[in-house]
Amino acid sequence: MSKKILVSFVVAFTLAFAGCHEQADQDPPGDGGQTATDTTDTATPDPQDPPQETGTLVTLVVLSAPETVQAGEEFQVEVNATWNQDGTTSAPHAGAHWGRNSTADRDASTLRGSDFDGKSPHPGTTIPGEYTITGWSFATPGTYYYRAHAQIEVDGVMTDFWGDEQTITVQ
Repeated sequence: MSKKILVSFVVAFTLAFAGCHEQADQDPPGDGGQTATDTTDTATPDPQDPPQETGTLVTLVVLSAPETVQAGEEFQVEVNATWNQDGTTSAPHAGAHWGRNSTADRDASTLRGSDFDGKSPHPGTTIPGEYTITGWSFATPGTYYYRAHAQIEVDGVMTDFWGDEQTITVQ
């Protein structure tokens, strides 16, 4: 009788292993083969799952900021940072970049820090969450344009995310 048990065990194990092997080669149900960073997959996603877009991985929105300040006056800007993933992530570089020329006509995904004249302090933050940019001022009167900025690691690469352009007048 021990031969029958041994043969039954071998057959059951073989069937179980074959079933696991076939499932491992398939996409998980409802996944559609897409991830937040895979934009080349053309598989049709499950209509129950919302699409994940890399362009909206992090969203930066200025909550409050002065419209006008005096030359040399320090001011602060409050920013809300959200992302389309569960949990939290570290943004070790979070603040704002500014310039005398508008970048409103630029696609945010093409912006780099070198496109701006300067930057605010960038103490970092945790996303999602709010952060306050403090300790910056402009010495020369005029119109300045700025964007909230954060960097997070995406697939091992530090990646820039930019908010919409804002304007401040320095008198």
